[in-house]
Amino acid sequence: MMVSMDSLTVALMGWAHWLGYGVTLALAALLALVVLWRGAFAVMSMRMWWGIALGWHIFYATVLTVAQYRMWNANEITRELVTTPLGEEVPRMLLHAPISLFLEGSGGYYVFYAYSRFWVPLMLALLGTLVLYGIFRFLQHRKPVAVGREEVLLVSGIAFLAGWPNMVAFVSLAFVLSLVYAVWAHVRHGAAARTRMLPGIIAAAIATLLFSATIAAYTATLAV
Repeated sequence: MMVSMDSLTVALMGWAHWLGYGVTLALAALLALVVLWRGAFAVMSMRMWWGIALGWHIFYATVLTVAQYRMWNANEITRELVTTPLGEEVPRMLLHAPISLFLEGSGGYYVFYAYSRFWVPLMLALLGTLVLYGIFRFLQHRKPVAVGREEVLLVSGIAFLAGWPNMVAFVSLAFVLSLVYAVWAHVRHGAAARTRMLPGIIAAAIATLLFSATIAAYTATLAV
């Protein structure tokens, strides 16, 4: 019995969250291996990892964009959504500038919806990652005892995988856990204790990625 393309599209959209969740965890594990066990994984550079991670997110957003279009277009009730112009009252951000020409056509609503849902989060994740990379490179220069190469690479990579706005929760938790760890080390080993942020970053990464859906749902309620 052959499965129709429409059935596959509906199944893909239904399982899209779990697919993205699984690949994100796999990429995070690969990042940890590349950064922390460089000798065993010298075959892969950080540039290659970023190519894989960014390529996956672009591919994933493209697939979701096409699948959403097919699913709406295949249903008589929702077919109107792919041919409806975008209303003038809909607010537009600076990030919508690259698609401004496509918003004026008959499918403007769908272009706006797909771009806002699947592509804007990716762009915000990239921008946020660049900002965090710059901040931690500065900290690496000013506080090399606490922040080293591993911290810079892990923070930027995990922040990108966590996405926007989960990356804010990740970085905040990393700083809090690092502070707690530093206080504990000071109490146990005295003033001579020298602590790094790496344990706090790893713990925050595990918590943020494992509970990404819960964090995203909570931050969505704050935005309402």
